Amino acid sequence: MAEQIKIDDFTSLQIEEYNGKFSIVEGWIGRDDTFKASWCEREFGPKDAKEKKRWPVKVKCGSKSTLLALANYILFKYGEEERQPGDDETPF
Repeated sequence: MAEQIKIDDFTSLQIEEYNGKFSIVEGWIGRDDTFKASWCEREFGPKDAKEKKRWPVKVKCGSKSTLLALANYILFKYGEEERQPGDDETPF
């Protein structure tokens, strides 16, 4: 079982891999301690013949390198207090 990141009492995130493609999936933890994906309804097809389908709520990242690039971007953009000496240019 993959590890989940608890966001709040009702929301968790999990990274899933399917056929070599990675996604960040939103869901919740059930009473049996398993991850349950949240689902949404989307419309597909031409304007005159739309069909509704259910899909898990997720961010498609594609390859592992894209997932890691996203993680690095988040750390760079929002992890300033977590940076170690030498991570970026010397400020003088």
